[in-house]
Amino acid sequence: MNRAVTTLQNFIDAANLSEAERANFVKSLENKRHTFKEIIAKTNSSVAEERILERIERQLHFVLERLYIRIHDMFSEHFNPTTITASGREAIKQLEANRTKFIDYVGYELLQEVRAVSLRVEANIYELTKDTFNEIQSQIEKIDENFILPSLQTQELKTPNYEQAFTIIDYSIFSHVLKIFKNTRSFFEQNEREKMKEAFYDTLKPEAKQYLDTQKEIMDSVYIAQWNDALQNIKTRIESEIDQMIEQHIKVVTDKVNLAQLKEKHEILTAILEK
Repeated sequence: MNRAVTTLQNFIDAANLSEAERANFVKSLENKRHTFKEIIAKTNSSVAEERILERIERQLHFVLERLYIRIHDMFSEHFNPTTITASGREAIKQLEANRTKFIDYVGYELLQEVRAVSLRVEANIYELTKDTFNEIQSQIEKIDENFILPSLQTQELKTPNYEQAFTIIDYSIFSHVLKIFKNTRSFFEQNEREKMKEAFYDTLKPEAKQYLDTQKEIMDSVYIAQWNDALQNIKTRIESEIDQMIEQHIKVVTDKVNLAQLKEKHEILTAILEK
């Protein structure tokens, strides 16, 4: 509404100019058009790209760090007195079954962590998009405060489809881990369970690191492409808005306009804003 009032007032002022003033006014508008488009063209994406890549790397590093903290509860859920009850070969079967469930569970939790990182990265890109738009608007207003751009319409980002971790894994790498188990008594009463948990973590960590590195490559590629696309859309949209505003201003001083009608509309909108 404020933008409409400002635009109408500019039209009214322009319509009251003399022929010489109108010619100078049109020349001034064309100069501003050129300057505004230079501002848009010089808007660089590299700094924002670096920030996006740094955030992805940092957030995925935190995921790997949190794995050590979370693995205790995940391990305890699958290796406890209610899940390990047998001895001999039956105990081995139980251990192997629980190992498989445990690895699958850790893999799924890593997937959920990666998805959460994606959402945070997308929120950051939305913020960078808004900041970029506001910065361009600010530079334009320094030249002419009457050129007010319409509100930013954010472009929807697409979250990549990530694979769950450890869906394809060689379980033989955990053979030495399961051999820590001797019997249920020593396992639960003599710290064997703690040793097994640490051994599982030590074996899983490089696998988790490899998985997260792969997801990082996907995020880097997808989100930098989407950021550049969003930035280009902002530039194109702002250029289009500037062209429309410039052409409207030129039209006012080169075509015959109903000045009384413009004043009437201005008064109506001003009265609405003052209520």
